[in-house]
Amino acid sequence: MTRDLKPENQDEDDSVISEFLLNRPLEKNMVLTVEPGVYFNDEMLDIWTHYPGYEKWFDQNMLARYRIVGGVRIEDTVVITNNGYENLTKVPKQIHEIESLMNRAS
Repeated sequence: MTRDLKPENQDEDDSVISEFLLNRPLEKNMVLTVEPGVYFNDEMLDIWTHYPGYEKWFDQNMLARYRIVGGVRIEDTVVITNNGYENLTKVPKQIHEIESLMNRAS
């Protein structure tokens, strides 16, 4: 999904704007966010983990361990370059880096 800022007085239909953004090629110096995430929706998990034939796809022990977290999204802001992109977000992402940062704060 692509999102773009638009002026509040923009009167174009959202579907027209979405179509424009979805078919828009990336160009040098464009800045965008990359937002991968995983979310634990209790209602949906309850349905799918009990649906016949689907229970094999869910590790119930892992769900029990992480479901309480609710979800995680790791958001990066990137700028498109001639040869790819540059990640402008400078925060730790490795487990040991995050734990080290948390230990320093306490």
